[in-house]
Amino acid sequence: MFRRSLLLLTIGILLFLALQLGQLYYYTSSYDSPQYYEDDGITNSPLFIFGHTTGHSGSGTFHHALSRPGCPWDTDSTVEAFENVADGEIHWPSDPDCHLTNTKLIPHLMTSIQSQTGDVTASRRRSTTYIDLGHFHNRGRRLECLAKYFGDRSVFIHVRRNRYNIARSFVGKGALKTPCVVDNTMYVDNTMYKTEKEHTRRFKFGKRRIRNRTEVSPTVGICPRSRENAGPVDLPVSDAIWDAFTPFQRFLWYADEMEHRWYSLQNMFNNDSNSDHVIVGLRGVPSFYEATWNDADELKKSVSDIRNKLSCTTEMELKNKHPHVEHRDRALNCSDQILQDLEYRKLMGYSKEQKDVLFSRHLPQHVDSEECIERRDELEQNIRKYSAMYGLEYDDRQWILPGELNPRVD
Repeated sequence: MFRRSLLLLTIGILLFLALQLGQLYYYTSSYDSPQYYEDDGITNSPLFIFGHTTGHSGSGTFHHALSRPGCPWDTDSTVEAFENVADGEIHWPSDPDCHLTNTKLIPHLMTSIQSQTGDVTASRRRSTTYIDLGHFHNRGRRLECLAKYFGDRSVFIHVRRNRYNIARSFVGKGALKTPCVVDNTMYVDNTMYKTEKEHTRRFKFGKRRIRNRTEVSPTVGICPRSRENAGPVDLPVSDAIWDAFTPFQRFLWYADEMEHRWYSLQNMFNNDSNSDHVIVGLRGVPSFYEATWNDADELKKSVSDIRNKLSCTTEMELKNKHPHVEHRDRALNCSDQILQDLEYRKLMGYSKEQKDVLFSRHLPQHVDSEECIERRDELEQNIRKYSAMYGLEYDDRQWILPGELNPRVD
């Protein structure tokens, strides 16, 4: 009797698994159909919209804006999955051949879509737009792998905030010390997670939990330290120099690394670039958009611009979904931030090409916050003084001071 029950149970489990695999195969294979666009008539709607950000950059606000009505995709079957990760993804090693992305992450995304659109028809499900502007796919080049896989069915949006504000946001309210999520034991206290299960449970789809230790790193980040196990970075730096950085400088590096990766990601699909890794994919080239903001007015305009580029209506209520830092007038030592930044640039020893990507007049550094305690002339004087102290060239086109409009880029 026991053997018969066990056999029936085994057969039931196998049938259930076969059914699930069959549904997943059907759903994923539908994305490989060459007639996909013609059959569904959605040539103007992207199927996947991913964020390319550091976090603490307004990504939640942009995610909310693209999930609201007024866009060409069907909001009834839209899947908005902010910071949706596969089980264990934040601890995956480097994925240079995209094996983990293709075999674990992409099926996870498909299953997420299917679970949220179970009542709609298969044809309508295949025209679902999946939106995730979170930063939880930054590690191990998974964003690059997603771009290769989904091609012209995907949109990537780089949200670029004032890098000083990004760094300050990370180290301010939460007192974080490093973007390293693995190689950070020199900062971790003794109150670690009770169990690994408790740690990973926080990152399952749709659930958030508070961690049982003093946090020293964000949930997901990247860094150049040798034992981080997330693959090579665009902006390498030795462990000795990294450890000598202040927390503010480490998060400046994080902002700069993501900026350079955005440049590299686009070059992957640029046949005119000198990159050795140009992709000529069967699925075409993704769409790349970027939003740059420094204050609340620029954030509102950037959100409207992105919605307009994606053929959405521009009128909607803007919500700040994730405020990170308390702002107070005339309470910020901006000269100290400038000093740390210029010391960081000196220690990094960037090449001319890297400087052109990170610090050109196209991307000037804002130090025009109303929170700065210094006057405009004091800030300019300190920039000149600190640049000379570290042997760096001073270029006034690379700085935005109080009372100054953004420089015109020809």
